[in-house]
Amino acid sequence: MTEQSNTAAPWRSIYCGGEECKCGQPAAAKVEEVIFDDDPVRHRHPLTTYLCSDCFSLLMGRSGVALVEKFRRDVS
Repeated sequence: MTEQSNTAAPWRSIYCGGEECKCGQPAAAKVEEVIFDDDPVRHRHPLTTYLCSDCFSLLMGRSGVALVEKFRRDVS
């Protein structure tokens, strides 16, 4: 896709199984909007989307993907 594409196979949640990215590839991550405490409609459901690893890399950037992968390694 682009130079920011993640070349290493990223961790993939079992909860993404069967989900597809908008580009048609299997989902590897779920991205969710945060509802802040001062949101006037706090009871609404946050916007969510499933993304493949390439689209996740495009959204988060190379350093963002590295931070997520580091967090996953540190927690496990």
